[in-house]
This record gives sequence, C-alpha cells and structure tokens, in this order.
Amino acid sequence: MNWCSLLLIVLCLGACRHGGKRTPVLYNEAGKGKVVATIDGISIYESQVLEDCKETGLPPREVLDKMIDEALLVGEEGGGDLLEGEEVERVWKKALVQKILEVEVEKKVTQDSVTLDDIKEYYVRNYEGQGLLLEDVWREIRFKLLSERRAAAYQALIKPLAEKSGAFVDEDGISRLK
Repeated sequence: MNWCSLLLIVLCLGACRHGGKRTPVLYNEAGKGKVVATIDGISIYESQVLEDCKETGLPPREVLDKMIDEALLVGEEGGGDLLEGEEVERVWKKALVQKILEVEVEKKVTQDSVTLDDIKEYYVRNYEGQGLLLEDVWREIRFKLLSERRAAAYQALIKPLAEKSGAFVDEDGISRLK
C-alpha cells in the first residue's frame, strides 16, 4: 500500500461519524496488555503508554497523564465540541499529511544511509584546511547530509503529485511576500 492510499484511508476514517458526532481515535483501539485507564469510553492500554514513553523519553506517569488529558478533551463529557469545526479539521488534516510525509521520507532516508565515507568526502570538500578535525565536526556533517537527503526525498514525493495535479505557484506573488 502506498502512502497516498494510506492518507486516503486515514482521512476517510477520520470523517466517520457516530451519533452525529465525530468519534476521534486517539490511540490504537487494539492496544495490548491491560487497560490502565478508561476515560469516557476511551481505553488506554499499558502498551500504548510504554510506546509513547519510548517515543518521547518521558516517564510512564507523565505520558499517562498526557493521554488522560487528551482523552478528557475528546470525550463526550469533556470538550468533545472543541474538536468540531472547519479550522480544527483543517489543522488536523495538515498535521496528518505532514506526519505521513515525514514517515515516508524517514523510511527512504534512514540514519544509516549516511556512511562514514560520505562524511569523509564532505569533510574533504568543505572543511579540510580550516583547522577543524573530522572527529570534531562529523556529527554536524552527518546532520547536514541527512537533512539534505531528506529534503531531496521530500521533493521527490511532492513533485510528481504537484505535476499531476497541475499545481501552480505564482513566483511574482511569492517574491512580493518576501
């Protein structure tokens, strides 16, 4: 399944309504392990808390508190109405698209894609003779190479879509904005 199909599926799922209200899905409903909290019918599983701990580096109690706060905002008894409206939906879709693109780009350009040979070559072209040692700047070089490659991968994803859609950018308009 390609990322466009995934985006379409997620957007369709997000548009589902239950009893006239959107039923937001905050967490994987098929969580594993025991349920550590239930708020307004939203179950939070131990596996979900531990997964978020790995992603964020936060302790389990902080992660659980954050998840509970989110569930309270979404739930019927809480601020469920806060998730209604065109602006919220627009921001949600924008964040979703950005996350999908980020995941796709990071899948194609992994940390391991920048080799020691790449770093040495960049060092020779850009740093040699400046009095900087490779061991002092290799992290910076690795970050630059990774950023450049991810930007290129992002453009490789977007460019065919823009061409296919007939997207138009008024360069004069853009320059007036600067």
